[in-house]
Amino acid sequence: ATFLGGNFTADNDTEENCLSISTRQKYWFNVDCSMELPFICQKLSFDALSAPVMEMKPRYADVSAGSQPRKQNVYFVGDQVNVTCRALRVPSGKLVWTFQNKDGSPSQDFPDLDKFTDNIVETIIHENMCVHQTVSTFSTAAVKEMTTGYLSCYSVRYPTDPPCSDSGDPLEFCVRSHQFKVLEAPYKGPDLRITFSEPPATVIESETLVAECEVYPVEDGSLVWMILHPNGTSRVLENNTNPEITLATSTEKEGKRVIASRLEMTVEKAFDGSRIACFSYNISKSDTQECRASDTFCAISPTIH
Repeated sequence: ATFLGGNFTADNDTEENCLSISTRQKYWFNVDCSMELPFICQKLSFDALSAPVMEMKPRYADVSAGSQPRKQNVYFVGDQVNVTCRALRVPSGKLVWTFQNKDGSPSQDFPDLDKFTDNIVETIIHENMCVHQTVSTFSTAAVKEMTTGYLSCYSVRYPTDPPCSDSGDPLEFCVRSHQFKVLEAPYKGPDLRITFSEPPATVIESETLVAECEVYPVEDGSLVWMILHPNGTSRVLENNTNPEITLATSTEKEGKRVIASRLEMTVEKAFDGSRIACFSYNISKSDTQECRASDTFCAISPTIH
């Protein structure tokens, strides 16, 4: 009570329910809450703090089959792993990162993630308001020890908090990646050969298109054929369901497992503008169905006419 000014009245006045301080008299006063006054600091409420959003782009995402499919972010050893998290109104201007094992225990290989992360704070327009956004990036080279582990980033985290559950509850103020799967890169890229009726990449309707591919598959991988149509659709050709695949053998070459396959298809008008690709992993279980000319785990033909 020593610091209450003479004008302070604890009478439950409905018009003076806010507290202010007189910088001249150094006492507290109750005032009308509609009065606009300067402030020294403002404590941010959890209602204003946002849960982070995570962005990452692995080589491909492996999705297991079954009623409850499991997704893994697949990288090759040595690939650059870049993961970005964004969150609004983070009081410290810094997001907290953890790397945990499959069972939720802290990873001994990544005990301190500060040396792998970078934080910047920028001002953006959000819902017609200027707000601070923290952008934090985790960056490192992929190593085998990351396999089955996962990254989490937090807007706010206390030492006693449990690991991020990835439940989607915004009040956890965290987001968790899918599991990592880090593989040795293929020994060599696929060798794709196609016989065309006329160059360049021209075939004749009703003739037989012949394609041969040889791959060094990734771990637990196989050779998979795919036809990519110009309208963005695609079709996976699997050995046990498509009669076009006339040969599929698995041997060893230079001490490495090699799969060779031969594809024979009757040319149709719908082939115009399409491309044929062969992959050294099970793309039929993956949500990534892209093949670039520079990829080391797939090979793609020129556009067929």
